[in-house]
Amino acid sequence: MQRLEKITKVKLLDGLEEEVLTQYFSIVLEKEYNITPSDFYDSPLKLDSLNDIVSIDEFDKIVLERNYESVQITSSYKCIDGLFVYFLIKDNLLFLFSLGEIQSSRFRVDIDSVWELTV
Repeated sequence: MQRLEKITKVKLLDGLEEEVLTQYFSIVLEKEYNITPSDFYDSPLKLDSLNDIVSIDEFDKIVLERNYESVQITSSYKCIDGLFVYFLIKDNLLFLFSLGEIQSSRFRVDIDSVWELTV
C-alpha cells in the first residue's frame, strides 16, 4: 500500500451543514471520481472497519504519516485540525477525508490523502 503523492490535504467544501452534506466534488486521478460526503459519512476511520482490507502495520502507517489522533471513546480518529477522519474505497483506492463542524453550523470537508491498496 502506498500513498498517492499527487493528493495532499485540500479543503473541498466549506459551508452550512445542509449544503456541505449534499454537495458533490470531483477528484481526478486516472479517472474522475464524483463523491458526496454522504458516500463516506457512515465510515469513520477505525481499525476494525478496515481489518479485512489493510494490515495492522499498514493502518499504523496511515495514522502515523497523517498524524491522526485516536479518540478513545469512539475508537475513531481525528486529524490535526480536530475534524473526524472518514474513509471511502473505490477502484482499489482508499480515500481519506476529514469532516466536521468548525464553527456553529459551519462544516468543512477536506481530502487528507489517497492510498493505493495492494491486491
